[in-house]
Amino acid sequence: MGYCRECRREIIWLYIKEKYVPVDPSPAFVIQGEGMDRFYDEERGEMISGREATPEEVQTKEQRLNTPLAFVPHWRKCPQRGEF
Repeated sequence: MGYCRECRREIIWLYIKEKYVPVDPSPAFVIQGEGMDRFYDEERGEMISGREATPEEVQTKEQRLNTPLAFVPHWRKCPQRGEF
């Protein structure tokens, strides 16, 4: 666990594509094929594209099992992202 040096929010580091990437500590369900946001899928060891699922889209156990869970790159939500 670490902290962003710009906004001081908690982050974790994932090793993806031979480099460490800062991500927000809580993963999100991702609807692939919709949207252009990038997420880091630790289970697959790769980046995936899509959008964050709404709570209504992952209500049942089956929906949660069939929807990828991935991490949001910290730079996307960092309030200081313009400073990087």
